Amino acid sequence: MECDVLVIGAGAAGCALAGRLTHQLPDEPSPDVVLVETGGRAWRPVQQVPKGFLWAMRDPRLAYHYPAGAETWLRGKGIGGSTAINGMMYVRGDAADYDDLETAGNPGWGWPHVGRILRELEGSTSPSLHVRIARPEAPRDPVTEAVLATAEGIGVPSVADVNAATGARIGRTPSTIHRGRRVSAATLLRPGHRGGRLRIVSGAQAGYLLFDGSPGAGRPRVTGARVRHRGRLVDIRARREVVVSCGAVESVLLLERSGIGDPRVLHGLGVTPRVEASMLGNRVVEQRGDKVKARLKDRVGLQPRLGTRRGLALSLARYATTLSGPVAAGPYE
Repeated sequence: MECDVLVIGAGAAGCALAGRLTHQLPDEPSPDVVLVETGGRAWRPVQQVPKGFLWAMRDPRLAYHYPAGAETWLRGKGIGGSTAINGMMYVRGDAADYDDLETAGNPGWGWPHVGRILRELEGSTSPSLHVRIARPEAPRDPVTEAVLATAEGIGVPSVADVNAATGARIGRTPSTIHRGRRVSAATLLRPGHRGGRLRIVSGAQAGYLLFDGSPGAGRPRVTGARVRHRGRLVDIRARREVVVSCGAVESVLLLERSGIGDPRVLHGLGVTPRVEASMLGNRVVEQRGDKVKARLKDRVGLQPRLGTRRGLALSLARYATTLSGPVAAGPYE
C-alpha cells in the first residue's frame, strides 16, 4: 500500500491531523492519507453512552492497561483513542500555565496562540474543526448545590464557566457530549473520509518503521511502516511523510522496536540502534487523582436513580427514549 502521508495511531492527535490534512481546501490539493489504528471503530454502547465510560475503561478490547508500579495506566484503543473511553471533561487549563510553557523555551505554546486555537475549535462552524461542548446547566441536584456552597464557604469562588476563569475555582464540568452521546476525536475524520482522500486501516498493529537505508549508513529516512493486519504483514509506504501519533506509551515502544532511542536500552533489548534519542520515554508522568467515596444518609443525588436496580432501569428507559437524564450526563458533576 502507498500513500502521501502515513499517520500511525488514531487517537486525538492522529484523528485531528488526518482530518485536517484531508479537509478539502480551495487553493491546495489534499494529500492521500492512510491512518493506521490497532483498535476498531467506537460503536459499542458503553462508548456512546456517557455514563458507560467506566465499563469502557475496563474492557481490554477498548483500552490498554499498563502496569506502572502500584497503579495501572489506561489508554484508549480504537478510532478516537482515549477520547473514546475518557471522562469527557473539557477543561482547558489556566492561561498562566501555557505562558510558562512558552517561557521555558517552547515557542507557540503561550496562551495568546493556544487560547485562540481553542476558541476557534469550540466556535468553528466547520465540521472538520468543531469540538461540541455541553455547557452545564444551573445546579439542581441538592448534593451538587451543597458541594458548591461548601466550597464557597471556605473561600473557593464558584463560577458559571470554569474555562472562562483562572486560579482556584469550582464549577460544573463542561463535557464533550452532544445530544446525549459522547463526542470523540473520531468526529474530526468525517469530512476527509467522505472526500475519499483518507483511508482508515483499523485492526492493524504497527510493528516497525521502515527506512531507506541500512543501519550505520548515515542518518536514515523513515519511509513507511510494517503492520500486521488480518493475520498478515503489510508494508505501507509514504511518499512524503510518516507521522507517529500512538500516544505517550505506544509511540515510544514503536520507535524503540524500530531502533530509535537510548542505545543502552536498545542493546539490552537486542535491537540494533539506528537513531540515538537518549531521552525517549523519560519524564513521562500520569495525572494523579484521589477518589473519595461517601454514602449519603438521605436518598438524594444519583444514588436513588442509578444505585438501585429500579432506579437504573428507569434511567436507562428514559435514556433509550429521550437521550436524556442522568445516564446522558458526564460522569463528573
